[in-house]
Amino acid sequence: MNESVSKLENWTYEGTTSTDRGFERYKTLLGFDENELKGKTVLDLGSGITGKFAREARGYGINVIALNPELANDQTLRALIRSPEHKLFGLIKKRNQPKSVAAIGYALPLDDNSLDAVMSVMGVPHYLPEDETILYSAVSEMLRVVKSRGKIYLNFTDSTNFNVSKFEALKRQGINITIDKIAENTRVVIIKE
Repeated sequence: MNESVSKLENWTYEGTTSTDRGFERYKTLLGFDENELKGKTVLDLGSGITGKFAREARGYGINVIALNPELANDQTLRALIRSPEHKLFGLIKKRNQPKSVAAIGYALPLDDNSLDAVMSVMGVPHYLPEDETILYSAVSEMLRVVKSRGKIYLNFTDSTNFNVSKFEALKRQGINITIDKIAENTRVVIIKE
């Protein structure tokens, strides 16, 4: 099974993102404490096809819902089904895949106050345009689904040209946001009051 998972993690088709970011990479980029999340429910916004982080997080006692907007696209699903890897994907999904949701960050099909945290490594700049209204809608939606004192962890790199000033504007509006620059990475942590 490991060889199958590895093959799929390295497989990409037009219009999708396939990542090999697992638990330790998320932890490094987002700066969360796994002990705080043990027994909690987390949304991985922009999880990629394989949901590697979600699978590995289970080993730490963390329940993850993998959100992949690409799977909401009929064209993407057709490409996946037609691919030689579709049987492999089905096998992995059946045996090893976490709960998955096909949606976009500004329209989450989840109940209010239903999550302990939201995490996204590169999902915000990849799926949400630089439009302030859409970004603010997405942050509002993440805050809606996160419980009180829950956290939203976001990460993006300089290469995305994503403008961090938009988060500064949210901070000025009274939202509890911490923004850290670590090498070429920007980490944003939002705490719901």
